[in-house]
Amino acid sequence: MRQFIDITIDVFCDSADLAVMRQVAEQYPYIRGWTCNPSICRKCGVSDYVQFIKDALSQLPPLPLSVEVVADEPDEIDRQARWLTNMAHTLDRSTTLYVKVPIVNSRGETLAPAISRLSHDGVQINATAVMAFESVCEATDALWGGAPSWVSVFIGRLADAGVEPLDCMRRYVDQIHKATRVIWASPREPLNVLQSQRLGFDAITLFYDFIKKLHIFGRDLREYEIETSRQFLDDAVSSGFTL
Repeated sequence: MRQFIDITIDVFCDSADLAVMRQVAEQYPYIRGWTCNPSICRKCGVSDYVQFIKDALSQLPPLPLSVEVVADEPDEIDRQARWLTNMAHTLDRSTTLYVKVPIVNSRGETLAPAISRLSHDGVQINATAVMAFESVCEATDALWGGAPSWVSVFIGRLADAGVEPLDCMRRYVDQIHKATRVIWASPREPLNVLQSQRLGFDAITLFYDFIKKLHIFGRDLREYEIETSRQFLDDAVSSGFTL
């Protein structure tokens, strides 16, 4: 499949479907890892969360994999994160597993102290669900000097809240880069790949439906017009529409 524009940013497939996760790794050279969360796992029909994580670690190529804790209290988050790290170690994947911990819990209490403690004890963290600049600063401070880590900024949800994300992202990226790497999370369209590259993000998460569209980037627009017109005409004819 022809690629018209170079994709230089790391693309992480956002999925909990192991067949899809394997396929994208084989088919698309810019796929550099995977991310998931409990909501994605539920949508993909995962019934045994622990078994899914074990299968992902053992069956997928040794690229970064981010999986999330399923707790709200700092002590239990701490236990789960360490248990996941130990499990990855037994499967010889400790360098590729990242434990996702939200920057706040469901009551709005910061989890930065828990993130900091884990990171400085060697747990590779993906600080997730980050949106406010205050949270960006908390995550940066928590991860400074710790184990390799990521911060996932939920750009799409910023836009959902009526915030123009491109106006503030350079500030976010510069702040996070003081300590670690930054992911453009919750994208809303494939164009976000090019925007994230331009703004200096290290990675972007994409659903498979978006990944499949990346080959369109940079194609001739007249060609694309013709193809679109043909699609409409073919659908009208095959449906028997008349006026």
